[in-house]
Amino acid sequence: MTEGYDMLAIPLPCETGVDDEARWLVIEASGSQVKLSSQFCPLALPSGWKARPAETTATHPPIVIRECAGQTTVRLLETQTYEWRLEGSGMDGFTVKSPLEIKNKQRWTLRTISGRAPEGQFTVINHLGFSSIQILDSHGECQHTTPLEFVSKKMDFDTEYRRMTEDIADFCEQLLLTWDAPTSLKFSPDPTQSARLLLEQFLFLRNFLTPERLGRLLEVITRKPHSRLIAEHEWKPASMAMSSDFLSHPGKMLRSWHKVNGRHVPSEVLDVRKEDSHDTAPNQFVRFALTQFRQLCHKVLELKGEDSTVGTEAYELMMQLDAITARPFFRSISRLNRLPLDNQTLQKGEGYREVLRAWLLTEAAASLNWEGQEDSYEGSTRDVATLYEYWIFLKLHEILDDIGDMQRLSGPPPSNENIAPFISENTGEILIHLKSGQHSGSRFLLPRSHQEDLRIDLHYERTFSKDTSATSGGSYSRRFRPDYTLSIFPAKFDSEKEAASAGKVAHLHFDAKYRATKLSQVFGLDDDSAIEQEKRSTKATSTYQRGDLLKMHTYNDALRQTIGSYVLYPGDATDKTELRKFHEIAPGVGALIMKPGKDECLDSLKAFLTDIFDHQSSQFTQYRYTSDTHHQIIEENYSTLNEDQASYYVARPNAPCVLIWLKKKTAVIFKEHGFAYCHAVPRGQSSLSKKLDLNLSIEIGSEFIPCGGGQGQKITGFGWRAKITSARFMSKEKLNELIENKKLSHKLKPTSVDHYLVFEFKDTSAINTLDLDTLHKKYSSNQGSKYMAVTCSWKEILDAQPSSTK
Repeated sequence: MTEGYDMLAIPLPCETGVDDEARWLVIEASGSQVKLSSQFCPLALPSGWKARPAETTATHPPIVIRECAGQTTVRLLETQTYEWRLEGSGMDGFTVKSPLEIKNKQRWTLRTISGRAPEGQFTVINHLGFSSIQILDSHGECQHTTPLEFVSKKMDFDTEYRRMTEDIADFCEQLLLTWDAPTSLKFSPDPTQSARLLLEQFLFLRNFLTPERLGRLLEVITRKPHSRLIAEHEWKPASMAMSSDFLSHPGKMLRSWHKVNGRHVPSEVLDVRKEDSHDTAPNQFVRFALTQFRQLCHKVLELKGEDSTVGTEAYELMMQLDAITARPFFRSISRLNRLPLDNQTLQKGEGYREVLRAWLLTEAAASLNWEGQEDSYEGSTRDVATLYEYWIFLKLHEILDDIGDMQRLSGPPPSNENIAPFISENTGEILIHLKSGQHSGSRFLLPRSHQEDLRIDLHYERTFSKDTSATSGGSYSRRFRPDYTLSIFPAKFDSEKEAASAGKVAHLHFDAKYRATKLSQVFGLDDDSAIEQEKRSTKATSTYQRGDLLKMHTYNDALRQTIGSYVLYPGDATDKTELRKFHEIAPGVGALIMKPGKDECLDSLKAFLTDIFDHQSSQFTQYRYTSDTHHQIIEENYSTLNEDQASYYVARPNAPCVLIWLKKKTAVIFKEHGFAYCHAVPRGQSSLSKKLDLNLSIEIGSEFIPCGGGQGQKITGFGWRAKITSARFMSKEKLNELIENKKLSHKLKPTSVDHYLVFEFKDTSAINTLDLDTLHKKYSSNQGSKYMAVTCSWKEILDAQPSSTK
């Protein structure tokens, strides 16, 4: 467990001639009401500092002291409120300044009380990184600066937060290395964009050259460095020569001949001394690249200052690079005269190829333009909530890319809105359109071998506007903007709009909730006491303990053609839930874990999306049945059926209606017992001489409208209707058995033809007595008999006039 404190006193310098009483900057976690005492002075603190230890059970102590970039830094927690004050004599006119004062999302307050030194309070919300508190004297000169570092309780700052930023940089790195036309990338930055490019280059460099990786690479290189054999030639007395190379070239390597005992012998030998040299092109490039990296860090430090997060990281890396280049290994290596990019050792040698890759990426950063990085990488602190949103979108994009057979399509999803492609290329510059408040997206195609191919459009911050069309994918109430939306529809449709008109679009929404760490913080508790407490608090403050859960339900209800809405948050790996409307995976709501560095979270989300796509590809799910039925009901505007003193809505004007001619006396009996029959073939014919036009597959659920009329009389309705529950083709003998089983009069038994259509119905209700003569004759003439059932639409029934005879 980390040693920490809940109150800290930092000594301030005293002016000459002023009372020697100590001066202090006191920082304490809000609620720690204790006086500073010498008994709270752990030996681990810097000299002269005082502090009170936090509770030993505290998982995240509010104040931690750490060494960072060669200086003592006070590490604090975001969302934690801190009190600060100046204590000591002779501090009249002193002021306190901090970059936190100008941050819109931070809560910095200053309290000035007559006769007392300044004091105040601050809380950092959704920002991580470095800041500072400066103490200025009455002349405006800085007397002391306390570096501050803000970390999160939601994720480990040194591992998970760093992993999140590295994942973002790694995505950009892979984008540069795998882009379709890498030869078109621009490697010469525009001077007018030097500040932006500088930060983007450093983003890649910091991601690649972590302290652990840099040390490992240099160890590999120095343990087995590239070398070449060099020979030094020097004329030496023959007795001192060490090599025997002269034997192969005696004429050139021997001189000053003289006679000894009658023999000619040389006085001097051109001695050859051979040794390995590390002054080679690959090693020269390594030194050159490290020097370039050091210059980049220095420029970032000058641009952002030591008090910023980026500046501190640049300083730490610069110090490490200085220590490495000061090694004896690099002293004997000369300057690089040309880039040896074609050198095989540089391209393939262990350690060398990684340094080459880091250099290429920092140079290629000039071709990468991402406006969104300003939201999360610039300034003294980083907006971790926005960074978390960006990270999730990149992971969603990565998961879709990684699903088997998935194909990424070029261009943005077609839309009536102004939508930018997530990734595009313009004259050699790769553009990443991922910025808070800006709609962007990517298109994907998922081929399916035995099911429908799917188009999947991934949207970032898509706005769903109010739309009165019942078949649109918009909102029927107010505008909504989920963080991420997957719009899924069959690939046979040219656009989402066309698929939406056919009722074949499914929207899946996700919202990122960085502030939540537990499921109860997202969806609240599920018991009576929690509901009662929520009702009381909402009446008083209009806040919702289960606001995220209600928002997910709102997406599902308000946004047409939505199949699910889910929260993504950095919780525990086991703290997740899926709430299904019925036993299929969609529709539903839920919360899923997305925590940096936890690959199991990505695997779980990938499996969830794969199940969703399988579910949407199938045409035989219960969701597809209910969705198609719902679309069929709402795709047309309702019509009105007007009666004497009332009017009724007809939801489906094109829905089928079955007209059956009945005797007026027997119609009452049929109505009472919920069934009726009609001829299935024309009278007097043993076979069908005319085509029977009655689709029994659609008659179930259709309207049953009885009608009648004597010889020479108009055919009119009987003033009631019902809902058909079954339609059967039956022989005369079977129909007689049915009537006998119902114990009905023998007058109902059929006698005319051999086969009949029997309809059962329920839910009878009254309607106008309509003149159906023309309509009935229109269809019955094709079948040869008025005693046979005919099918028409509700619209045609509504167009009929009320009968003049009751």
